[in-house]
Amino acid sequence: MTYRRTTAFVPLDDPAFLKAQEATFLPDDDLVLGLEWAGEARAYPVRMVRYHHIVNDAAAGRPLLITY
Repeated sequence: MTYRRTTAFVPLDDPAFLKAQEATFLPDDDLVLGLEWAGEARAYPVRMVRYHHIVNDAAAGRPLLITY
């Protein structure tokens, strides 16, 4: 029997970031996964992470893998 994947994860690699005041598309009550590392801050919208399942990013020169 051959197993065929019907869906595939599409990791989000090297995401682009905006300043908080520029993210007008994001409602105030949307959930985000927050990260502060070595003076750098990130906010990953949960709905985006839920879709991609994996985010490959870097902060302060160190690779990160974010998942939800």
